Amino acid sequence: MLQLGDECVTFEKGSPLAETFYDNLNERICTVRGNGAMGISGKKVHAKDPVISLRIRDLGRIHIIKFSKNDKYLAVQRHDSSVDIVVVDLNSQISTHEIRQTCKMKTSRIKGIEWITNNQFLLITTQGLELYQIEERKHSIKLLKTLNSMQEWSVFHPASSLLILASGPSHSQLQPIVIKGGQFHRLTRFEIDFGISNANTHLQEQNVSVEILYGRLFVRTLRFSRRDSSVSDVALYEILPDPNAIPKLRYVLGLGLAGMFGVHVIDSLVIVHLQQQRRSLVFDIAIRPEETNQWALIEVEMTPAPSLRSITGGFPLSPLYSHSWVIFSPDIVIDPDSGLFSRVTLHPEKAVERVKNTVGTITMMTLLHFLLNRSGGKKAALGQLMEAVIRRELKQRELCSIFDLLNGRLAAYSPADAAPALRTTTSDARSPLSIPAHSWPLVTQEELQSHVLIPASEREQTESKRYLANAQLAYIRSLRKHGLPIDPYLNDSLVETMVAAGETSRLYQLVNYRTIEDSKPLAFLLLSYEARYPPLFQAGVDMLMRSGTAADEMAEVLLAKGHLVEALRYLDTSAFSDRPSTAVRILESAPKSDRPIWHALHNFMQYQRKGKNGLGDHLAAFEEKYKRLFSPDEMEEAERATALADASLEVIDI
Repeated sequence: MLQLGDECVTFEKGSPLAETFYDNLNERICTVRGNGAMGISGKKVHAKDPVISLRIRDLGRIHIIKFSKNDKYLAVQRHDSSVDIVVVDLNSQISTHEIRQTCKMKTSRIKGIEWITNNQFLLITTQGLELYQIEERKHSIKLLKTLNSMQEWSVFHPASSLLILASGPSHSQLQPIVIKGGQFHRLTRFEIDFGISNANTHLQEQNVSVEILYGRLFVRTLRFSRRDSSVSDVALYEILPDPNAIPKLRYVLGLGLAGMFGVHVIDSLVIVHLQQQRRSLVFDIAIRPEETNQWALIEVEMTPAPSLRSITGGFPLSPLYSHSWVIFSPDIVIDPDSGLFSRVTLHPEKAVERVKNTVGTITMMTLLHFLLNRSGGKKAALGQLMEAVIRRELKQRELCSIFDLLNGRLAAYSPADAAPALRTTTSDARSPLSIPAHSWPLVTQEELQSHVLIPASEREQTESKRYLANAQLAYIRSLRKHGLPIDPYLNDSLVETMVAAGETSRLYQLVNYRTIEDSKPLAFLLLSYEARYPPLFQAGVDMLMRSGTAADEMAEVLLAKGHLVEALRYLDTSAFSDRPSTAVRILESAPKSDRPIWHALHNFMQYQRKGKNGLGDHLAAFEEKYKRLFSPDEMEEAERATALADASLEVIDI
């Protein structure tokens, strides 16, 4: 499930002539040789990404080195109170164009450097914050904004431009600041509980990070036991869009085991690595989002990627979960002993095998929920759901819950969601926070039918058919609950499954109570099951009549049953003159009928003659046969009787 080295590159190990730096903005490992004069190389974890290689002048030892997002500038700190901005020139043998910027306050010392945009950088000093902008045309640097503050350390989150400043006696008072549009936007200060004790007096920078989980922003911190100062749990404080809202403790991830030495966040999963046990605990807050206290969903062991050994040239690797590992959020592992810079990747489909081998820990419902939360877990989730339906493992309420989960996400989806980079999760116009919104995996009706319902319908057992019918009905109800249009094929499939399961009486009730939506194909399907359950024929007829646009089809049904007069009456109320093809069928059926029906047809045709188009030849042939069948006296007598009948009806109407 967790694999190390799917994406991996090697780098030069540290030596007296070479130093290694990690650039968190670009997720790049940088090797500096001879203070830059002998070369600077920057590698990203993906082997196919280009390697940056340049040389700068040796002006002293380098303490901090960071590239801008577009790799156009390189921030280099050599002195306590100044930073050099190098204009990267990959075509030149050496990049000599540097702009030096000293702190505005002469007594300040630089504690950190962060790139805010491609041409804006932030100096975090002992006396506050200084935001600068590079004027490319003028080859100069302009001061945009300053903020006086006293902080012990800071943590920056590039994706949200959120800076956390720590202050206070125990360094546990955190001040969130959003840097946006050349301004500092203060959010509400808050204090966190990290388990202060005599052995653990201060909150450390390496124990705090900013994470995005399911489109929500959290400050993640480790909490320590006051008894033995070991890590007891991981606390998540949510930063709300409202700038005046106080960040609150939302989740506490209980470990229950000692030896924690690193935390990753992959695909909105919090993964805690345990060095002593050589295991990783996986937490998913979306499965029970209302519960504050969370426990590990699954315990897994990280495995090396097959290609990892080939990357190292056959040299032995350090053991997994090595003491020498340096872990960075969200998923980076640096092994300085082996010279490996790698990423931990998640394979959710492998969780299925892991769960099946662990008896009694995770229910099928939880497994499905877990897979449906993963960006790459849809295929595995649909496969498991199909097996669960075939084996009848899920209760009706669990099926309803799963379908509501799928359709709720589908109903909330809009075409704008196709461009997540343009969206933010905040709905508060006052909020300076801009957080990339979370995109849930979507399962359409077509996908559910082709991967779950249709394969399950191929089972022959009656009990399986009955269970499948209940599952289909639960899915249709869920679609209707969330206001989603129902695929007509889904209704047809439900009817076929219920008939195969012998639930024709229940099907008749569902049709009568309109639980199943009307459609012409469905009506004809019901008509075809007359032999199985005669009331379904009438249900199909009623469905055709309710449609209001099925005059031809309704007449065809009545003709097939031999009810020619009833077909005439129906067409008389359904704009018969617009349907010459059906009229032809009636005329062609007339020779098979008796004399009274011939006369009724004749009267009807005479009444409707003015509107007939395209029936001349058929009407002439019918008239000729009619005259041969009846004598003139009989026709005259019939016309008088018809006239008297019409007159009596008019009197009654008056």
